[in-house]
Amino acid sequence: MKNVHVAIGINGKYDERLTHLSTNVSGEDFAEIPSEGVIICHIPRLPLLPGKYSFNLFSTVSGEISDWIQNAGTFEVVFGDFFGSGRLPPQDGSSFLTEHSWEVTSTF
Repeated sequence: MKNVHVAIGINGKYDERLTHLSTNVSGEDFAEIPSEGVIICHIPRLPLLPGKYSFNLFSTVSGEISDWIQNAGTFEVVFGDFFGSGRLPPQDGSSFLTEHSWEVTSTF
């Protein structure tokens, strides 16, 4: 198969799209793939709060839709020390985690 594009859409508990992972967006479409094998998406840090999430799968071959599986599966995110502080924001205050830091200066 030639010119293969693959995407994963991750959805929250209300079926809202939280993120879109795509070979096209990352500039990694596959010029050619073997007839058998596995495509792996590496996600070093997935900044989601603990809870259950669903995902959709989508692919094209030479610009034609080859697969589009809605609600392809679910996964559970468990507590992890994302910030290194042992704390997470309240569940109702955020949909995902964002790495950040703070500082105070004496001038504006």
